[in-house]
Amino acid sequence: MLVETGGFSPSLINGGLEQWEIVPTLALAIYMASVLELQDLQAREVKGLKFNEYSKDSLPGDLKFDPLHIASDLSTEQKVDFLEKELLNGRLAMIAVACYVAEEVAFGMPVVQFTPDLFQPLIFANDFRAFMDGAFGMASMDGSINGIAY
Repeated sequence: MLVETGGFSPSLINGGLEQWEIVPTLALAIYMASVLELQDLQAREVKGLKFNEYSKDSLPGDLKFDPLHIASDLSTEQKVDFLEKELLNGRLAMIAVACYVAEEVAFGMPVVQFTPDLFQPLIFANDFRAFMDGAFGMASMDGSINGIAY
């Protein structure tokens, strides 16, 4: 897909949504979201709640999917705070992607070529390597005898 778009992000603005892979992928995403929503609606119906009511022990949007147990031990107030932060981070990420697409349209080149520093691992940046070499140069094996530091 990147070859077909010339490296541009797949978006409606730059013609990236015209590939054949997009339709089945979007259909699968919509299907999976509807399955999750249906399961949530059925679980609320079993508890005797209406489609827009939530029980006291659950939060709207919380699908109880926490495989790393990040928020499982939090109190309800802390969990609400955590979910709000997660929601805001997701929104910030969506704004960043929209800005990438706008950059591609405005400048006519893929964002990876326009801002390569954002997509290069930090270890490959020359200034970072110089900093690390200067900071840890003393810890090198220059002062060793037969490979054993003294």
